[in-house]
Amino acid sequence: ELVGFSSTEDLALLKAVNASGLPTAPLGDSEECQVGDTVYAIGNPLGEQLRWTMTNGIISAINRNLTIQGHAFTLIQTTAALNKGNSGGPLINCYGQVIGINTAKIGDYYSSAGVEGLGFAIPVHIAKDVVDQLIETGYIPGRPSLGVETVVLDLQDRLYFNLPDGLYITSVDESSNSWAVGIRPRDLLISVNGQSVTSQEELAAALSSFSVGDSVNVIIYRSGRQLTADIVLQEATQ
Repeated sequence: ELVGFSSTEDLALLKAVNASGLPTAPLGDSEECQVGDTVYAIGNPLGEQLRWTMTNGIISAINRNLTIQGHAFTLIQTTAALNKGNSGGPLINCYGQVIGINTAKIGDYYSSAGVEGLGFAIPVHIAKDVVDQLIETGYIPGRPSLGVETVVLDLQDRLYFNLPDGLYITSVDESSNSWAVGIRPRDLLISVNGQSVTSQEELAAALSSFSVGDSVNVIIYRSGRQLTADIVLQEATQ
């Protein structure tokens, strides 16, 4: 059961079973980690056939600021081997305590050459803060939103309907300022404050420097025309 998620932190909170008293992995203090500490990663690299694979390495950097797919992260960098399928698995210190959640391998995003020894994990103290908020509210309070739901159109659809680059609006919150200024489903969101938005990551990046209550200028494409509007941002609920 999905309790809540935060795409900004790349974290989701799940409830798997209705039970209590189950064994759990102890959480360590990721703020006490030091470069050179031995760590272990557990996961399912490349799928279920290699499930529960354990690799080891050291912490090679802490508080590493990295932007992945439009989102800014502060991560633990490790030499422990991580591959697709390791995401979501624990990074463990030598005391058996979870100090991070494995999330990325830099070669997947920056190099087709398959860079090795550059893995990253979300520090557990950041993950715990997110989890506490998801338990309380089901979302992360204070995140700005336009009040619209969008999807990326296939290239074939855009060419067939002769549409520009943008995000297709599937629904609009009727209590939002977007609805009040006339934005409707089937509109195409072209840009936010001058930044083109062709993916969810670009939309998140365009809103990242704003707060709830701020006003942003958007360009909308509708029936062959471009329309502009100023929208007051609301709080995102997912």
